[in-house]
Amino acid sequence: MKVVTKKNMVKTLKKQGQFLAIIAMGLTLVSCNEEEEETQACSDSFLQDYQSMESQFKKLYSAQAGASELESFRSSLDQFIANHEDVECVDSNDKEYAPTAQVKAFSESIPKFFGASLASSNKSLSIKVVYGEDNRVDVADAPSQYQQWAASTAAMMAPSEYDADFNILSDSLGEAYTLCPDQEFYNQFSSAVCSGFLVGPDTLVTAGHCVSESSCANYNWVFGFTNEVSKLDPENIYGCSEVISSVLTEDGQDYAVVKLDRKVTGRKFFRSRTSGTVAKGTDIVVIGHPSGLPTKIADGATVRDSSNDNFFVANLDTFGGNSGSVVVNQSSGMAEGILVRGDTDYQVVTYSDGSRCRQVNVCAQDGCQGEEVTKLSIVEGIPGVASFEEVYAGIFEEQSYPEITEGLPITFNGTSFGDYTIGGVKFLEQCGIHYYPSEKPSSWAASFVGNCSSNDLSAVVSSFSNLFYF
Repeated sequence: MKVVTKKNMVKTLKKQGQFLAIIAMGLTLVSCNEEEEETQACSDSFLQDYQSMESQFKKLYSAQAGASELESFRSSLDQFIANHEDVECVDSNDKEYAPTAQVKAFSESIPKFFGASLASSNKSLSIKVVYGEDNRVDVADAPSQYQQWAASTAAMMAPSEYDADFNILSDSLGEAYTLCPDQEFYNQFSSAVCSGFLVGPDTLVTAGHCVSESSCANYNWVFGFTNEVSKLDPENIYGCSEVISSVLTEDGQDYAVVKLDRKVTGRKFFRSRTSGTVAKGTDIVVIGHPSGLPTKIADGATVRDSSNDNFFVANLDTFGGNSGSVVVNQSSGMAEGILVRGDTDYQVVTYSDGSRCRQVNVCAQDGCQGEEVTKLSIVEGIPGVASFEEVYAGIFEEQSYPEITEGLPITFNGTSFGDYTIGGVKFLEQCGIHYYPSEKPSSWAASFVGNCSSNDLSAVVSSFSNLFYF
C-alpha cells in the first residue's frame, strides 16, 4: 500500500490551486492526532487494580463484613488513586473506563459512613437537657446528620404568608404571640400552620388535625423554610393533590397522609416504622416548625411511655406548629412517629409596671404530661413495596431512599415494609442488594452483589415482595 504523507498531500493540493484546503486539512490532522493521544489502551496494572477494587467491594458487601473488610476495600481504593488517578482508557473490547471521580467520591465517603454507624456512642449527639429548657436549634446549628433529616421535612403554609414574588410577609414570632422580648427566636418569622415529612417521593405525613379533604387545597407544603430564608424558592413549594388518609379519633389516633402535586426532587424520604413499637428510654429527635417558626431541631429527649397502642409519650421540646413533626430514632434514623399533642406552650407573666407578655412554659424533665406522638406503625396510606424499577432507582440511581447505617460497615440506601428492610449500594459496575428483618440487621434473608445488569437483582426484590403480596 502506498503511504500518502502530509508533504505529498501539500504538493498535490498546490498543483491543483487548492492551497487553502491544506490549512483545514492540517487542522483536522492535528485534531485527530490529539484525540488519538488522549485515548489510550488500559494497562494490565490498571485493569488488575480496577478488578481488585470490585473484588474487595464484593467481600465488603456481606452480613459478616467488618473492620478488616472495610480496611481492605479502603486500601484498594487508595492504591488505585495513587497509581491511576485521572486515567481514561479503553480495553481490548473497546470498553471505556474513567473511574477516578467515582472512586474518589466513594473513598471520601467511607469515614463518614463508618462513623455514622457509631452515632449512638457520640456524646455530642446525645447530651441530656432538662425537659422545658429550650433545646431547639436552627438547622445550621445542628449536627450534619440532623441537617440531612431536616431537608426531608416541610412547613404547611397558607399562600397569604408570602407575596407574588415569594417574599415572606409573616409577622415575627414575638409579634404573633405577644412574647416577652427576651424569648428565643423572638424576631424570626412565624409562618407555618403545621409540619410534615416525606415518606415517599411524593407522599407526606402530618397530623390528622392539620389537614382534611376540604382543606387540602388551601395550604401548600414548603421545603427548605429555614432561618436564612426571607424569600421562598417556588421549586420548594408543593401543593396538596389529595389526602390519602386522615384519621382523628378519641382514642388518640391522629394522622394524615398527603399526596403532593408532584415528586419532590433532591430530597430523600424517611424510613418509617411499620411494625413493633419504639422502646421506653429511646433517644429521639423532633424536627418541625414550633409556633410556625423556620425549621427547628430538638434532641435531648427520650420516650417516657410506649404502652399505648396508638401513641407514645416523650419529653420533647415542642409547641403548636410542631403538629405533624417527624420524631426520629436518634440511633437508627428511623421515623418513629408524628408529634400531635402536648402540654401548654406559653404562660402569661405580668411585670411590675403592669405590662404583660408570654414566655415559654417550663417543666421538669419528668414533669408535666409530656408530648404525645402518633406511632407510625398504625398509619395507613404510607407507600409499600414498589416495583423493581422504582426500587432500583431509589437504591442505585436516584438514591432517594433513606440512608441506613445498620448491618454493614458502610451506609446504604433502603426502605422498610412490614418487619423487613431492603437496601443496597452501587460501586462502579457492581451493585449490592439485600433484605433483612428490621430488628436483626445481620440476619440477611436474601442478597446479591455483582454486575448491576444481573437478573439476580430483581430476584432479590421479588423475594422481598413475595413476603407481602401473593
